[in-house]
Amino acid sequence: MEYINSTLITLGMAFIFLGLLDSLKILKDFENFCKATKYSYKKGLIIFTAMLLFLFLYVTHFTYIILREVVNNEFTYVSSLLFFMDGFFVYIIVFLLRNLSSSLNSFYMQTISSLIRAVKLRDKYTSNHSEHVANLVKAIFDDLPSGLKKNMSKTELVEAALLHDIGKIITPLTILNKKSELSVEEYEQIKKHVSDGIYILEPFEVFHKIIPWIKYHHERIDGQGYYKLEKNKIPLESKIIAVADTYSALTTSRIYQRKRSHREAVEVLKEVSGTQLDSGIVEILIKIENEKMEKIFVKSGFNISQDEYYKFLVK
Repeated sequence: MEYINSTLITLGMAFIFLGLLDSLKILKDFENFCKATKYSYKKGLIIFTAMLLFLFLYVTHFTYIILREVVNNEFTYVSSLLFFMDGFFVYIIVFLLRNLSSSLNSFYMQTISSLIRAVKLRDKYTSNHSEHVANLVKAIFDDLPSGLKKNMSKTELVEAALLHDIGKIITPLTILNKKSELSVEEYEQIKKHVSDGIYILEPFEVFHKIIPWIKYHHERIDGQGYYKLEKNKIPLESKIIAVADTYSALTTSRIYQRKRSHREAVEVLKEVSGTQLDSGIVEILIKIENEKMEKIFVKSGFNISQDEYYKFLVK
C-alpha cells in the first residue's frame, strides 16, 4: 500500500509540473490569445493568473495534507489518490487551455499569411514592399524611446505594416503598373486602397485594433492627408508606418519610378519631415545602422549584392 501511495503522489506531482510547463507555453502566445478572446492583455493576464493561482492553491492544500500525513506516519490511500486526481485535473485544464491558445494563434497567423499570399499572387512588388515596410517598422520600434513604446505592441504594429496595402488587391493592375502619370480619376482609385483594405479586414474582429493604424497611414502632419486628420489625432503607429512606407517606396523600383539611393531617400525624408512625416520618426529611421538596413532589404525579398548595396548607400 505504501508503494501505491508513493506512486500516486509522484504521478500527481509530475502532472502539476507538466501543467506549469504548459502554462509557460500559453504565456508565449498570450497576446494573440487575448485578441481572440476579446480580453485586453492586462485583463487577460490577471484572469489567467488568478485561475492558475486558484488551481495551484487548491493542489497546495492537498500537498500540505500529504506532507502532514508523511510526518505523522499516517499515509492513507484516499488522500494519495485525491492528490493524484487533483494533479491530473490541473494538468488537463491547463493542457486544454494551451491547445485552445495554440489553435487560436495558428488560425490568426494563417489568416495573415493567406492575406499576404493573396497580395503576392496579384502583385509581387506590393507583397515585397509590405514585407520591407514591416521590417523597417520593426527596426524603428526597437529604437523608439521607451516612453513611446511602453503601451505599444510590436507584434500588432508589424501586422498592421504587413497589411497596410491589402486593399491594393482590388485596385486594377492597369493603374498599379501604369508607366505614365495617373489621371485624377485614377489617382482617386489608388487612394481607395485604404478604404478597400478596411473593407477586407473589418469582418475579422482580431484586426479591429490595427484597422485605424492602416486607415490613417497616408495622413500628413500638416493635415493634408487622405482623411485630413490633424497632427495630434494621427495614431503614432500610423506615423511609423508612413515613414517606413515612404522610405520603401523611394528606394525600390517601380515601373513608373526609378529606384533612389539611400542618401537620396534620406534627403527626401528630411525635406518632408514635419510637414508630411513625423520628424521624430524620420530621425529614428535615418539613424538605423547601414548593416541593419542591408539585412532588412535581403529579408524583404530584394536580392542585392554587396557592391550594389554600397552604391545604394553612397550614390
